[in-house]
Amino acid sequence: MFRNLFEIDEARIILKIAAQNHDLWIIFDFDNPDAGDMNPHARNALGIINYTMNQIFVNAYEALIDDKKKRKARRILMHEICHSVIDSVFENNGRPYYENDNIREAKLEEILESYKEIISNECTHNNIKDACDGIIQGVFNRFVMCENMCGT
Repeated sequence: MFRNLFEIDEARIILKIAAQNHDLWIIFDFDNPDAGDMNPHARNALGIINYTMNQIFVNAYEALIDDKKKRKARRILMHEICHSVIDSVFENNGRPYYENDNIREAKLEEILESYKEIISNECTHNNIKDACDGIIQGVFNRFVMCENMCGT
């Protein structure tokens, strides 16, 4: 699975950085169709990173079926490795800024708010599955969950 990723220039750079994290565990779950089984707050997840335990969980349930499903598992793996690399660089639980960098934190919030507006206009609960990319669906669902839980 790694060999194919290593052939991509951008992925190779990220993998080299991730390789410096000698305590990182990558766990492929071939038995369950939902990686969220490993984390009750991440239902229907295809990949999860646990920063505290320095572990990446990848749903590889269907990866044995065919090459298309295997490529999907590789994309999920690479996505979670990117989270790990961001955490290694900034040491801020995967946030892309240093802990006390209020300027970059505010800039990220500004970017997320602008996407929230776009997502809210284009991806309603009625059409989210059809109209939006899976990652955008996840962002939308997180915003909705946060608004429902936080009252914002």
